[in-house]
Amino acid sequence: MDLAEETSDSEKASRGSDTPLSDEELRKVQRRIDIRIIPWLCITYLVMRIDINNISNAAIINIEQGHGIKKQLHLSTQDWNWVVSCFFYPYAAFEPVSTLLMKRTTPSFWIGRIMITWGIVVMCIASVQNYGGLITCRVLLGAAEAGYYPCVIYYLAFWFRPEELALRVAAFYSFGQVSGFVGGFLAFAISTNLLRFANR
Repeated sequence: MDLAEETSDSEKASRGSDTPLSDEELRKVQRRIDIRIIPWLCITYLVMRIDINNISNAAIINIEQGHGIKKQLHLSTQDWNWVVSCFFYPYAAFEPVSTLLMKRTTPSFWIGRIMITWGIVVMCIASVQNYGGLITCRVLLGAAEAGYYPCVIYYLAFWFRPEELALRVAAFYSFGQVSGFVGGFLAFAISTNLLRFANR
């Protein structure tokens, strides 16, 4: 029995099917989900939160050398405030829409779509040349990443009862909270090595 078949059985059991899984069979399905799916969802959420928060690290990199991002793109303090905040407007607006669209499609398609589109937008941010380009990419990033968190919670709710889901959600959420720590170290390592490379 593959994971898809076990998932179907698990959903039937949670919906009151006439032939529900036994507790042992359900635990077996949940164990496979814990091993095969949840770690990848957690890592992806960590990367997503790094993308969201990394703009703060970008603001302070290379300030000592006199060519930080604000100077390179000729950004005022007000411009920078808009760069930081503009992400959250489409992110909040598209959260419910994204979750409903996942319900109309499939989790594998929709969550995959979220990851692919935000990856494309993040790569585009590396090539921005001015304030307008940075604002555009940040708005698109907010729209692309919208819905990932609620989609994952909705996705996991098919397999776990509320009392079983709580620990998984806590583990998933905790990965997002360490993104500032991980992202800061990555930004420091990248900026330090780029500076050494530039001085060769």
